[in-house]
Amino acid sequence: MFETVCIRTGSRVLSIGCGNGDLSRFVARLTGPQGEVVAVDSSEAALALARAAGREPDAAPIIYLAADLHDLGRFDVIVGRRVLMYLPDASATLARLVGLANPRAILAFQEHARASLPFGLAALSLHRRLYDWVWETVAAEGGDVTLGLRLVDQMRSRGLSNSGTQRRRSDPARRPFLPPDTNADAATFD
Repeated sequence: MFETVCIRTGSRVLSIGCGNGDLSRFVARLTGPQGEVVAVDSSEAALALARAAGREPDAAPIIYLAADLHDLGRFDVIVGRRVLMYLPDASATLARLVGLANPRAILAFQEHARASLPFGLAALSLHRRLYDWVWETVAAEGGDVTLGLRLVDQMRSRGLSNSGTQRRRSDPARRPFLPPDTNADAATFD
């Protein structure tokens, strides 16, 4: 998903809720050694795992911080995966992130949502039970199990529009999201 949001070589990237650093390392490869990735998480244990992975060749340096979203500077790209759904107020966090975004910055998030099982799987009772257990676990962890369904509206409330990545390439002044079927949202800011 993140390779389709046009992260440019040399970009300054903020990776929020970086956890073990998988996404941070991925975007560091996309932005290359001329770029920079600032990866933040509230868990020192997760940050220790991320730091232990080391720097990859031909990737941007990554600075791992146990920090909030203040005094980090401005960013060309802001990314997160399964992080907004665990925050008490995703909309307020989006507002703070908009304040960290450079003009025409990209915001890209991959958040999940519980939905009904597809037709045809109803007869698979074990599958249904496992599906329910996964989402009950997410809810028990404090995750918002419907945020993925509401994220586009929350991003729109911050002045963004849903226009898709193809349109962004032809009209960089637009503020694109990825298509809704990607289960992720991206936006640029003017």
